[in-house]
Amino acid sequence: MARLLALLAEEPDVYKTVADLTQLSGLGNVVYPLLANLSRQGLVEHRWAAVGEETRLVYKLTPKGLESLS
Repeated sequence: MARLLALLAEEPDVYKTVADLTQLSGLGNVVYPLLANLSRQGLVEHRWAAVGEETRLVYKLTPKGLESLS
């Protein structure tokens, strides 16, 4: 989970797709459950967004998530 938070902290105001986070983290198919857990804890937020011609879930670090890294 710390790895995902750190990746999101690199650009805290930028939403990233699950595909981006999977590729950057190297965590493979465990990214979805980790993001769900981080979301339940209030450390990341998510929304649906148009990415190219598709709609995808995108994630961003919350202030609480940024604080948890320090």
